[in-house]
Amino acid sequence: MKIKCDKCENVMDVPGYCIGAQVKCVKCSALLNLNGRDFEKLVAKEDDCTGFALAILSFFIPLVGFIMGAIFISKPEKHNQDIGASCLIGAVLGIVLCFFAYFVLLCMM
Repeated sequence: MKIKCDKCENVMDVPGYCIGAQVKCVKCSALLNLNGRDFEKLVAKEDDCTGFALAILSFFIPLVGFIMGAIFISKPEKHNQDIGASCLIGAVLGIVLCFFAYFVLLCMM
């Protein structure tokens, strides 16, 4: 995970197990607490790309969407729950649009 320093705006890599500890900024040596409000400052750009890719995959392969959605929703972090919800929404939309397209094509015959 990445975190941004309040003092110098430096973005640093922080291991996930450091949550709840103090980390020293490598640029300005400020101490950063990684609990409570500071936890929300974590930059999660990698998760944004992962969530989008999983939502698209869920749309085309709904079974994968339901499985990945259940896995991500069960995790305690808010951004993981958002990714799980995106997977479930993508899977449901994929199924609904598939049935809609089937019935439209059936009516055209």
